[in-house]
Amino acid sequence: MYILLICLIAPVVQIYLSALRINGRIILPIIGSTVLSWVLGIVSTAIFIHYFIQTPSSRCGLVSVPLLFGGICIDGVIALFIGIFSCIFFLINTKNDRRQQPPVIS
Repeated sequence: MYILLICLIAPVVQIYLSALRINGRIILPIIGSTVLSWVLGIVSTAIFIHYFIQTPSSRCGLVSVPLLFGGICIDGVIALFIGIFSCIFFLINTKNDRRQQPPVIS
């Protein structure tokens, strides 16, 4: 059961880093967090497959190859969508900050 949580690491880390970037707490660009999430997704999928192969019921490699490519594709699509939405939120947030303030009349 804990091994399934490994597959959730990459999206959670990407959402957390994107939220920090949108709030201006880190300087890592959103594309950097997306690439980091893709790498982390590939690594976590490979770790999941390694432990999946170690179970006695699934010694066959024919099951692990589609799981590996499916996991990489799913992580890639999820990372892409999170990156796009984070970029949109970041652009909306920075556009609101750049809006000119009305002049102060004293």
